[in-house]
Amino acid sequence: MKGQMKSLYICRKVLNKNDIVDWAKSVGFTSILPEDDLHVTVVYCKDKVDWNEVDRDQPKMLLNLDEDDEREMHLFDGGACVLEIKSPELKDRNTELAALGIKSKHPEYRSHITLTYQKPDDLEIDDIVPYRGPIIFGPEKFEKIKTGGWSPGKEQSLVDEPIDETVNIDIDHAYDLFEAASRGKVLSRDQFLSRAHQWRFFGDLSGYVAIKDRGGMNEAVGVAGTQEGILRGLCEASRDGPTWGMVSDSLARAAQRSGFIAPHLMESSKVIGADTTKYLIGNKHFFDSVYNDPVMVARIKEHPGVSHFLDNIEQYRKRTGL
Repeated sequence: MKGQMKSLYICRKVLNKNDIVDWAKSVGFTSILPEDDLHVTVVYCKDKVDWNEVDRDQPKMLLNLDEDDEREMHLFDGGACVLEIKSPELKDRNTELAALGIKSKHPEYRSHITLTYQKPDDLEIDDIVPYRGPIIFGPEKFEKIKTGGWSPGKEQSLVDEPIDETVNIDIDHAYDLFEAASRGKVLSRDQFLSRAHQWRFFGDLSGYVAIKDRGGMNEAVGVAGTQEGILRGLCEASRDGPTWGMVSDSLARAAQRSGFIAPHLMESSKVIGADTTKYLIGNKHFFDSVYNDPVMVARIKEHPGVSHFLDNIEQYRKRTGL
């Protein structure tokens, strides 16, 4: 059955967009297209074609980096900074559509994700290590080409908001927040105060992270209060040197958006509280220090609950180019 003839634009949205955003921030981008704009174009055909000719049963797609799926960084016309994906699957789909008369406006198909139109002047495109992690694309999305073509929305900033001067957190107030979070089931006030004299507190009156110095490393040994206060504390501690900790899933994801790295889920009971699954997080300074310092490597190997720590870092470095 012949259908209505009209132009055709097919794309796939990036589903694991947070991974791309975190990578973009880590390599020096200061802004990125809105997360919902991150996509790969399958075909952009201005000619009027019969949509009924096209197989629409195209489920979501997972791309892992291998010999056939190469990644490169390029600047396209108009100042678009893109992650080019040399994927046989996407190339074959474009060729299949071309055989049906559905041809892109550019004769050479180059599958890519446009990241930004505002590349920092001091960031050289050839120096950027492409994103090496998995890319999850959603099912194909069919649209009629709009007048003027695709137009990106306002880019979102990747620059951390400046943090106000540190608020001094009274140790008694810190315990009150801790007791409210734990409902008094973990440590008494005396036990808390006995441990806390070795800690420094970062954050504000709504929430904090408690930091203990372990051989030049800032270890987050406890958190309490609001997530906003805890995040503020993590960012403050991060500027003070190599910083790491074991935190909840939700806090790890929030910390990633503030520049921290969470390479792998691990088990630990070393953060104050009940035994539970925690994410390992750290700032880039921490990962660099650990990986390149044999003394730090030896110390980390001895730490309870993180015996596979270095293997996780190595796997993460290979995936992301950290």
